[in-house]
Amino acid sequence: MWEANCMPSGDDHRMFAEPLKSENEDLKDFIQFLELENEELKIRVKEVEGGAGHCLNAAGHEHIAGDLEAALRRLNQAHEALIAEKDKEFSALIAEKDLTREQFTTLERDYADLRSYSSKQAAQVTEAKQKLEQLQVASQKKDDESRKPRARATAVEAKRKVLPEDKRQEMTCMPKETDGQIQKCKDGQPETSEKCNKDTSETHTKNCSQGPALRGEEMKFCSSKQMYSDGVLFGPPCLEGLPSSRRTTCSSRSVP
Repeated sequence: MWEANCMPSGDDHRMFAEPLKSENEDLKDFIQFLELENEELKIRVKEVEGGAGHCLNAAGHEHIAGDLEAALRRLNQAHEALIAEKDKEFSALIAEKDLTREQFTTLERDYADLRSYSSKQAAQVTEAKQKLEQLQVASQKKDDESRKPRARATAVEAKRKVLPEDKRQEMTCMPKETDGQIQKCKDGQPETSEKCNKDTSETHTKNCSQGPALRGEEMKFCSSKQMYSDGVLFGPPCLEGLPSSRRTTCSSRSVP
């Protein structure tokens, strides 16, 4: 009965197979010794009961009975001691098995948590990598877009440098003349605003048509001002293609 309660089962049996095997062999040897002792006692009892020892006196019978009782007590005590020792060993093995199982459960739970954390970290790294790639693509597009106007501005600036000095002076003075006309229109009466706007537009058209060297992209430099009259915005789109220095000058003179 005690063996059925203490013996491990399932996968745990493999852990305790070797020590249990040696212990079972010791127990079998002890049981065989007890069986031999028991057989000898049975033979002696049969001899006593069969009259083989009639020559013995009553004192001899009492002595034999006492020896048998003492031997039985020794056997019972040895058996109980062996059972108690084995119970302690099996209790220790069961406690160790429970501790090992608890540690294994803890390790398994920690491993599951670690895998979950690693999966989340990998997902975050992938997302950050995708965002970085998107930012790099957007930055590359902006760089490409910014190179085009700079290239055009460089080309226009190179062409402007080869113009005669008088033409360059005219290009420099055009914004000032336009500013003066716009200021007159703003200071004048409403009924004269339309005329001023017309004169200003004609002046820009005239300036843009002067000289063959101002054709192409350089003609865009002529109308560098935005004009307001009676709440209407006038802004001929000829600012594109100018050098960055000229474009900044024209933008600083724009009417807010």
